[in-house]
Amino acid sequence: MARPAPYREHHFNPLPIPMPQPDPASVFRRVGDRIEPTGLARGPWHPNAQHGGAPAGLLAQTAAEAVNDDAFVLQRLTLDIRKPVPIEPLTVTCARYSGRSTQRVRLELIHDGQPLCVAHVLFGRSDAIGDWQADAPTVRLTPVADSTPDDVHIPGTDPGAETFHYRALESRLAAGSVEDQGPAAAWFRFRYPLTGDNEPALSAQAVAIADLGNGISWSVPLEDYSFASTDLTVNLWRRPATAWIGVDSGTHISALGHGCTLSDLYDEDGRIGVASQTLLIRKR
Repeated sequence: MARPAPYREHHFNPLPIPMPQPDPASVFRRVGDRIEPTGLARGPWHPNAQHGGAPAGLLAQTAAEAVNDDAFVLQRLTLDIRKPVPIEPLTVTCARYSGRSTQRVRLELIHDGQPLCVAHVLFGRSDAIGDWQADAPTVRLTPVADSTPDDVHIPGTDPGAETFHYRALESRLAAGSVEDQGPAAAWFRFRYPLTGDNEPALSAQAVAIADLGNGISWSVPLEDYSFASTDLTVNLWRRPATAWIGVDSGTHISALGHGCTLSDLYDEDGRIGVASQTLLIRKR
C-alpha cells in the first residue's frame, strides 16, 4: 500500500468529490469528546481529506473558547500540518498557559492516537493607548460591493462539489485572476458555522480564510507541478469587525522546489493582519 502524502498536496486532476448532500448545520459537529467533520470541511483534491482552512479555524475557535475572555485578542496562530486531516472523527487536546498580558494555548488535532496538526495560539491583553491610530489604512482592498459577484473558481476543482471552499464559504474576486497564475485577491465569508454549538469568533473565521491564500495565487502550472502546504502562520493586530474577510496573496517559489505564500488580510474597514504559508513544490 502506498504511503499517504505527508502534507496537503494540490493535484491538478483531483479524485471525484461527492456532490452536495442535504444541508449540514456546520463545518464540524461536537459529539461528546469527539469532533466530527461534515462534508463542508472537505478539500478539493481528495474525497476523504479536509481543506487546511477547516482545521485551522476549528483550532483557533477552540483556543478562543479556552481563553474565554474578551480582554484578550488573538494576535498569532501558528499551525504545523504534519499529515492530511481525514473526514473522520477527531479529538482535540488543549493546554492553556496564563499570564498577566498574554494567554498562550497549545492544541493538537488527533486521529487514531496520532497528532495530525499542532497549533500554538497567542492572545494579547487589550490596553487602551490613546487616540493614536496605529493601523491607519493606506491601501484598501476593492470593496465587496465592487468585486466580481461570482464565486471564485480555482482551476482543476469542481465548483459543484461539497467542499470547504465552494459550500462552506461564499467568495468574490477583488483583484487579479485565479484562472491564470500570479497574485490575486478575494473576499470570503462563511455560509455556515464552524461548529454547531457556538457562534464562531470572527478571528477564527479569519484564520480559516487565511489558508486560501496559496490557492488563489498559484504560481506554477498545476498540470505540471504539485504543491504541498506544510503550515500556516497568521498575525492579527486587531479583531475583525466584519464577516467578509479579504485575502490579498502572492506566491513565491525557487528553482529548488521551495515556496512561500504571503497574504495581507482585510475586513471591510481595512487591513487586520498578515499570513504566511510554507510550500513544497514538486514536478510531476
